[in-house]
Amino acid sequence: MSSPVLQDATQRQPGKGKSVIWPRFLALSSSTALSNDSGTVPYGSRSFAGTAIVQSVDDKTSQFIEGDEVLFLIEPFDLTHLNPENGTPQYLIVDNTMMMKKPRDFSLVAAASLLGSFASAVAAICIALNLSPGQMLDGNDQDADCQALLLVGGATPVGSAVAQVLRVARPNVFFLTTVGSLEEEYDEEGLIAKSTEQILLGGQYVIEHQAEDLVGHLRATLEAEGKSGVECIIDAMWQCGGREDELKGLLNTPYGRVVKARDEEHAAALLSKAGSEIFTHATQASSEVSGGHHVMAILDKMLREGDYKLPSCCDDDTTKYVAKEIPQDFAIRTNIYRRIGDFAHIRTPLDTVPEHRMCIFKYLDQNLLRLVQRDLPLMSIKRILKCALRGLALLHEKDVVHNDVKPNNILVQTQESNAGLKVEQVQLADLEDAAHVAPGGALKGAQLGNIMWRSPESHAMGPMQKPSDMFSFGIVCVYAMIQGVVFGVDKHELTAGVDEFAIVIERQISSFADEDGFQAFLSYIGEDSPWHEIFQLLKRGFGAEQPREPFELWQGDVMKNENFKSLVSGLTNFDPNKRLTAQEALSHEWFADV
Repeated sequence: MSSPVLQDATQRQPGKGKSVIWPRFLALSSSTALSNDSGTVPYGSRSFAGTAIVQSVDDKTSQFIEGDEVLFLIEPFDLTHLNPENGTPQYLIVDNTMMMKKPRDFSLVAAASLLGSFASAVAAICIALNLSPGQMLDGNDQDADCQALLLVGGATPVGSAVAQVLRVARPNVFFLTTVGSLEEEYDEEGLIAKSTEQILLGGQYVIEHQAEDLVGHLRATLEAEGKSGVECIIDAMWQCGGREDELKGLLNTPYGRVVKARDEEHAAALLSKAGSEIFTHATQASSEVSGGHHVMAILDKMLREGDYKLPSCCDDDTTKYVAKEIPQDFAIRTNIYRRIGDFAHIRTPLDTVPEHRMCIFKYLDQNLLRLVQRDLPLMSIKRILKCALRGLALLHEKDVVHNDVKPNNILVQTQESNAGLKVEQVQLADLEDAAHVAPGGALKGAQLGNIMWRSPESHAMGPMQKPSDMFSFGIVCVYAMIQGVVFGVDKHELTAGVDEFAIVIERQISSFADEDGFQAFLSYIGEDSPWHEIFQLLKRGFGAEQPREPFELWQGDVMKNENFKSLVSGLTNFDPNKRLTAQEALSHEWFADV
C-alpha cells in the first residue's frame, strides 16, 4: 500500500483562504483511529482511499474506494467551517472508535451543538446530506444531494442509534451498513448482546433501552408531526465474509430488504450504483402487499365510513376479517410476520395498511380461553393444543420468541353440528410482543406476557428465550385440562400490602421449583438481578408449616394420566435450560394419538 498523500488542514478549510471541494467520501474518526506510518492523520487532510485506514475501517473497505479521494476529519470537528455549497460527499465513513461513545440527547444535536463525538457525527451527516439539523428533523430531504451513506462499524450501541436516526428521519436516502463480528470489548457496560444481528437491527430492546434519550425523542417528535418511518433500506452485508449463518439471519430486517453481496466486487458495484435504480427497485419490493384485493376494498370502505375500529367485517363470500391496529413499531411487527411466512397454525396478516398501522387478519370465532369452559372432548383439547404447539415450534425454528403464550391467544375456528362442536382451524395469534432472538441471545429488561401465564424468568425481566414460551405453554396445557387458571389471583381478595406478583411467583415455586431446578434458575437470572433475592425470599416462606405443593402430587382425574404429568413437568421445569423444546413436546407420548 502506498504512502498516504497528506495535506495540511489549513489548506482545506474555508475561512483560511482555501475552498473545499468535497470528495465522494467523508471519513470521521477519533484522533486514535486513523493512522499511518508517519503518525496520526492531521485534521482535515486528504489521502487516497485505504492508505490511512488501519483499525475499524479495514483493508476490505479500501477495496471499495481504491482510487477515490477521502476527506478525513479527526475529532474535534469544527464543521461550521465546511461549506456544502462546494459539493457534497456521496459516502460518509464513521469508524467504530468514535461511535462507541455515549450519545447525547437529540435536542442538543437539533440545536446544532458540536460538543462531543455523537453530536459531531450527526452534524457531519447533515452536512453530507446538505441539510441543517432542523431539516433533518423535519424530514425534508428534497435538496439532499447525497445518494448513499456508508456507515462502517454500525454494530455498536451508538452506531445503531445513528443508523436508527437516519433510517427514521431520512427515508428517501439510500443507506448502506457494513457489519462485522461484534468484539467483546465493545460491550463495556454489559448492555448489548454479543450478536451482530441484534445490534444492527437495533431491535426495540436494544434501541429503546440503550439509546432512548436519542431515538425516543426523535420518534416522539416524528409521531407528533404525523410522519412515517423508513420504508426500505438495503444493507450490503459484505463484511460477513460470506458466512451463510450471519447472512441468512439478517435477511428481511425490520428496516428493509437486505441485499446479499456475493463478494467484495459485487459489494463495490452495489455502492457505485447506490442511486435511483436500486432504491426504486427496493422501494417497490417493500411496498408489495399480500392477500387479495377484496380485503383492501373492505378496509377502504371501513376507513371511508370511519368505522375502521370495528372488530370485523365480511366480504361477498361471507369470509370474516378483522382489522387490528398495531400500537408497537409497525415495521418491526411486519418484519416478524415476513420472517415467519405463511403457516396454517400461526395467524399472519392477509394484508397491511402501513399509513394506519393496521394489519388485516382472517377472523376466527373462538379462543381456547372460552372453549375450555364448554367441556370439550379430550381429543379436541389435545388437537387444539398440538396445533398451537406446531405454531410455536415454527416460531422457534425461525428464532422468534412469542412472549405472550396464553389461552386467549390460541384462536380456534369451530363449526356446530349434530355431532357436536367441530374444530376446523387453530392458530397461535397476537405476535405484538414477539421478538427475533438470535441463537445465544436473550431478551432482558421487561416483564413480557400476562402475569398469570408468564415464566419465572419473565417475571425476573429475563433472560427470556424460547424456554420462556414453553413454560407458558405448559401452564396453558394445565388450564385446558383442569379448566382452571393455576396462577389466577382475585385482586379483590388481596391482603393489604401483598403484591399480586408475589402470590403468582410463590405459586410457581410451590408447584414447579424443586431444589435443583430452583438453584439452576437463580444461576440463570444471575446474582446481579434484583429478582435474585426476591425469589430466594419467597422460597424461604415454605417450610413445615407451609409446605410446597409440587405439581406431581396434585390430585384429580387428570393427574392420573402419567403422560400428561410428564409433559407438563418437562415444560415447566424451573431450570429454563432443562425444559422441553417445542419439537420435543410435539413428539411426547401424550400427543401420540392426535
